[in-house]
Amino acid sequence: MNDYRGKCCSAQDAVRLIKSGDRLFTSGNVATPRVLLRALVERRHELERVELVHLLLMGGYFYLPGLGTHFSHNALFVA
Repeated sequence: MNDYRGKCCSAQDAVRLIKSGDRLFTSGNVATPRVLLRALVERRHELERVELVHLLLMGGYFYLPGLGTHFSHNALFVA
């Protein structure tokens, strides 16, 4: 349990580990990690070409204007 506690951090600290060009997989629907994605969008000016792989991304964080060079989507959802 102490090992787990030692790994806990804020969303802002967690997304600082993400670098330009990284590929991230996130769960979707009701399990979308909204706090983490919001923190990631707040870092948008520091990041380029981050690929988000997801099934169905919930929330409007990545629909803001001007995010195209910072984030790209690879949706695994097939209708």
